[in-house]
Amino acid sequence: MPSTDSTQTDLLAALAADGADWGHLSGIHAVHQRAGRGRLDRAWDTDLVRALTASVVLRPGDEATWGGLGLLTGVAVVRALADLAPGVNAGLKWPNDVIVPDAAPSDRTEGSAPGWAGIAKIGGILGSVATDSTGARAAVVGIGVNLDGTVPIPWAATVRSAGGDGVLEAADLLTAILGHLGELVPEGEPVRGVGEAVAPLCRTLGEPVRVVTARDAEATTGTAERIDPDGALVVRTRSGEQRFLAGDVFHIRSEAPLA
Repeated sequence: MPSTDSTQTDLLAALAADGADWGHLSGIHAVHQRAGRGRLDRAWDTDLVRALTASVVLRPGDEATWGGLGLLTGVAVVRALADLAPGVNAGLKWPNDVIVPDAAPSDRTEGSAPGWAGIAKIGGILGSVATDSTGARAAVVGIGVNLDGTVPIPWAATVRSAGGDGVLEAADLLTAILGHLGELVPEGEPVRGVGEAVAPLCRTLGEPVRVVTARDAEATTGTAERIDPDGALVVRTRSGEQRFLAGDVFHIRSEAPLA
């Protein structure tokens, strides 16, 4: 479709209306998204950027294993970019960001871009779980990737600014993502291999980080150690390991005291 408020909202509504029409890896792709939402209900509009904006249905088995679906979708995005834009050194920032090395780290201080020292965001993943009109459970992953244009926040970038040669078409990128996603998340099978697939691409691992799980919660500071099979981030603190299934992660420029 040429334009929509939110592909995620549209696809969830379509599943509720006629779930039988939406199989594994089917979805909605929009040229322009006016009112997309990110984590913590943050707004995401593509007015100034040519972007891939899409939402995709996933129907793996054993819902108890679905915790890593967002991360595996991020892996599919990074692998697709490696196929189509090999000059772009993309990776992942836990839990849902697609990132590249910051082209101008000296211009982005801790004050202006907290938690983004040395990296810039080119995309993100948003996951939802729903019951469709047939009573079946399905996951819906929203995918956004900035292709080119002017990004409105200082810690963001585009595929073009990160080293992409030529014009990368959103439809071509989506096709490549779906190919990798089909390999990573087979229909009807439990989700497996999250840690193994994510770890080589996750720039959060090995970094000193600050994790915030809610706006009023006290932050946890430590070193990001690993990704568990359910997608949880394990952080080593002075008092031992802590697991996080959700939260905002801030990469800390210099080593901070461990909490």
